[in-house]
Amino acid sequence: KLFKLYQRVRSQVGEFLVLDYYSKTHVYLRTLDSIGDPLDHVSVCHPIALLIIALKIRYSVHFNPDELVAKQLQAYVQCRGAPDADALRWCQIAAHSQPPHIESTANGTSYSEKLPLLAECNWTHYKGQRMENPPWFLAAERAIFDRANYELGTASYWRAWKETLTTPARVACGMPCDTTHAERHVFSQFGEDGVLAFIFHCIGVRSRTFVEIGTQHGRECNTRFLRVAGGFTGHMFDDTYSDARINLHRARVKPWSALRLLNDTVGAESLRRLDLLSIDTDGGDYAIWKALCKGGLRPRVLVLEAGRLAHPSVRTLARSDINFSNFEGDSSYGSLIELSETCGYTLVHILYINMFFVRSDIVDSASRCRPFIHAGDAEFFYTREVCLNRVRDDPATAAAKCGKTS
Repeated sequence: KLFKLYQRVRSQVGEFLVLDYYSKTHVYLRTLDSIGDPLDHVSVCHPIALLIIALKIRYSVHFNPDELVAKQLQAYVQCRGAPDADALRWCQIAAHSQPPHIESTANGTSYSEKLPLLAECNWTHYKGQRMENPPWFLAAERAIFDRANYELGTASYWRAWKETLTTPARVACGMPCDTTHAERHVFSQFGEDGVLAFIFHCIGVRSRTFVEIGTQHGRECNTRFLRVAGGFTGHMFDDTYSDARINLHRARVKPWSALRLLNDTVGAESLRRLDLLSIDTDGGDYAIWKALCKGGLRPRVLVLEAGRLAHPSVRTLARSDINFSNFEGDSSYGSLIELSETCGYTLVHILYINMFFVRSDIVDSASRCRPFIHAGDAEFFYTREVCLNRVRDDPATAAAKCGKTS
């Protein structure tokens, strides 16, 4: 019975992380909550406890200060030991995003003072490297990702993808690039992680750099997976959140100052070699991208978000107030596609209201070796999304009726 429970948990969460192209984060959390407190499983079925704990740490990592992340990760390693009383104490530390009765470290309170067992942790190295430079948090984040995938049995899938990433000149010719089978959810809201991973598999990577505008806390966004699993580096911008550990800057990006902000933060040379630009500002995408395009920014891959699912023939634009903080209406597929084509980009995929573009000269080069299927065919992608919205709860029907290859 316990083995069947473990297999069910592993399968459900594994499908969410790798296979399900429309699951949302709340589904993931509900799955974990339905299993119960991982501590209940430590002495009964240790593998279930380890699986839940690894996923909980991975999910909450950006909300916790560096010290606690380090302690949790070390505690998790100890928790993997024999399920005795001592392991239970380690599992208790690893399982909770905040130790009991501690709300924050803003007042300088040491976690070790409040929870003595934490003092036993000494997580200063990972795979032989001191967690100092580059910042240890990024190494810890990758370690958590690796452990979660190990527990889920998905490690080989993402390892194989990373090993295929190469420079544009070394991309091997092969099957055409069909993005409709690529949607995978790891850290993104829907299946953006898999689409971006597949696009770079098809066109190669130049600098492994990104800029993402509109990320909230950075836990669920379009570039976290590339950073954690693909070795990308970059900068993120949000008008509410900041986190120096992951280069997340608090700034309201406005069209008239966007290019200057990016030049000052990222650097002109890095922008010139940028692999990915992703914009999701709930209304400001069109105006920001138009300004950046006019300023000469030309990333190899571009992601924009429309306001709603509407036919590509519809042309609407969101209207903002004088401070570019509140918006009325929305920018449609058609308007964003038209602007991007003017800037020299070709549509290669649509996922819900997110549009993926590749610079047209790169699409033309790829067409001689690995052409993108349906490149520039907004009608096809729109029709497919309408269909998927109707049958999203039935993946088998979606695969059969909506042009999603499995």
